[in-house]
Amino acid sequence: MIRSQLKIGYRKFAQTGLAFCGISHEGTHTTTHTELVALDNGGFVGDMPGVREFYLFDIPPGDIPLLFRDFHPHLAACRFRDCNHIHEPNCAVKAALHAGDITPQRYASYLKLREKP
Repeated sequence: MIRSQLKIGYRKFAQTGLAFCGISHEGTHTTTHTELVALDNGGFVGDMPGVREFYLFDIPPGDIPLLFRDFHPHLAACRFRDCNHIHEPNCAVKAALHAGDITPQRYASYLKLREKP
């Protein structure tokens, strides 16, 4: 289901003018205006010319897992209430990652946000 959501989201995202480079797997902007595109399954994708990455502002690192909807079903099942889902034993989020319930790309995005919020 997540894969089909991504395809739908990519199709809508591509319509905004963002080209996708098949070699580097990075986007190259072709638009000159900012656009916010609503995805069919919830959420938004922002097409902002010249913006290659963004950072979170004023969000404590412990709240970052709450930004990942696919983490929600697993958060309460972690052994430690303050689990950061990186190196703790009996982490339900990491177990879901290994079971295929969370994609490696989503988990990598989580780790990147934890590095430099």
